[in-house]
Amino acid sequence: MRQCVICGYSKIYFFNRINIYRYFLCKNCNTLQLKNNNIISSFSNNYKYQVNKVTRSRLISNSKTILNFIIKHTKARNSLLDIGSGYGYFLNKAKKVFKTTLGLEPSLNLYKYSKEKFNLNVKNQSFENFYRAQNNSKYDAITLIHVIEHIKNPNKFIEDALSLLKVDGMLYIETPNLDSLKKISILLNRSLTHTTNILSTF
Repeated sequence: MRQCVICGYSKIYFFNRINIYRYFLCKNCNTLQLKNNNIISSFSNNYKYQVNKVTRSRLISNSKTILNFIIKHTKARNSLLDIGSGYGYFLNKAKKVFKTTLGLEPSLNLYKYSKEKFNLNVKNQSFENFYRAQNNSKYDAITLIHVIEHIKNPNKFIEDALSLLKVDGMLYIETPNLDSLKKISILLNRSLTHTTNILSTF
């Protein structure tokens, strides 16, 4: 890894290796980055994560917190785009506040679950493909909830997402906390990933 994928800084230092994963830390922007030649920028159709009673409660609670934050900091609530909508818990809350909502979920498993459980307006499509085919639609709010750390080129991804915002619109990004992940990794010698294709953690 020659330079930081986020800021382009040339001094990237080896941080840790756990199993097959090699992590590098940028001293300029403090981004932890995963070096893995098999990384891809979007999830496969088979991707899913386990949801039980505890995690479901956490997803619902987190969805409420995020939505309240967006409501507090936005005036217009006509349209919302949720990129990587997952099982649909956040989008299900958002559709009660925004006039129109759209989710993008490349995983067929998660897409089917959100359609069947919540009857959401979701496309089984990656953001990259959606962006190339989109018809100049603009949104009051765009959300990336635990998505950006999976993206191979996060700068380009964010630039494209910003271009779909209306004037005074909000781009909400939530990602794992770097300091917490580093401590967990060191203490437990566990992988920092929650899937095999994470690239960056901020």
